[in-house]
Amino acid sequence: MKKIISRIKLLFKSRFLARRLQAKFVIAAQSDQGLETVVDLGAGEAPYQKFFKAEKYICIDVENRKGTADVIIADVNQGIPIGDNQADVVLCIEVLEHLREPAFVIQEIHRILKPGGRLVLSTPMVWQVHEPPNDFFRYTEFGLKHLLEKAGFKKYEIKPSNNYFYTLCQLINMKLRNKFFLPLVFLLNVLALLSFNQRQNSLPIDNHLIAYKDEN
Repeated sequence: MKKIISRIKLLFKSRFLARRLQAKFVIAAQSDQGLETVVDLGAGEAPYQKFFKAEKYICIDVENRKGTADVIIADVNQGIPIGDNQADVVLCIEVLEHLREPAFVIQEIHRILKPGGRLVLSTPMVWQVHEPPNDFFRYTEFGLKHLLEKAGFKKYEIKPSNNYFYTLCQLINMKLRNKFFLPLVFLLNVLALLSFNQRQNSLPIDNHLIAYKDEN
């Protein structure tokens, strides 16, 4: 009963739709377990750590939002402080748009991945400016493809996260912060969920990608 109530409460949150997409993507991307090393770039409070069973879960960020001693403080625009061929998985969730040197960082991710390791990345396509002044880019499928291939990735999959109506509902909800609008936020969240399986198009909130480093 408590779980049902907590899920209903989420439907009154103005950012529910976007956060749901990111969580669903990460959960779907961690299909295998027993990993040795996962590296979470821009980890924040490390909300996705609970989904991975890994011997090492390495959090890297410019500040320690997690509040534990195991966070590596680093500006990845200057390089990722991990040795070559170390990571089974690199997570980069809603971080790429904040990087001043995205091409270099993708190359660094390729470097630290083990052969056969994978990059799990999401980044906004349609979203408001956030965390100014450190919000630099929005990425199309073709921009992401360019970055991946330049870094040496040959095998990858890029997908839009959702359809136009879902995006529209989320953008409207971002403007409905007053408690007076909570019923409307709830309604738009429910309508967006009902539309989720409709054909995805070129105006998603995010683009999601999984890229694999060659095993050779």
